[in-house]
Amino acid sequence: MVDLKPLPDASLTELVSGILSNARDLMTQQFDLLRHEVLGDLRKTRDAGLLMGVGAGFALVAGILLTMMLVHLVHWAIPDLPLWGSFGIWGAIALIASLTLLHAGKQKFNSLNPMPEQTVQALKENVQWITHPK
Repeated sequence: MVDLKPLPDASLTELVSGILSNARDLMTQQFDLLRHEVLGDLRKTRDAGLLMGVGAGFALVAGILLTMMLVHLVHWAIPDLPLWGSFGIWGAIALIASLTLLHAGKQKFNSLNPMPEQTVQALKENVQWITHPK
């Protein structure tokens, strides 16, 4: 922790130098905070992506097996319907479901903001204060 109390015999030059040094230290700390927040978010995103990828792989295998089961169930329940017709019905259902989920996922992805807004705003204010003090 830096002692911010001015010495009684400090000159104006020393005071201004101390203020500029403190401002530089603050900027450095805020850049470090921004870097730390972004790296933390990237780490969480990587971990989530890995889990989702493995889960999607298992879901794909399960979906294929269940769809095959449903195709044969429809073919068994409606003997006059050819096997390709059963595949067509379940293929269309799967296509509609996948397009709906892809659209919802795209909208969710577009709403993400990877930058920590509060830190960026504080950094902008500090740069403005240093370049144009009031």
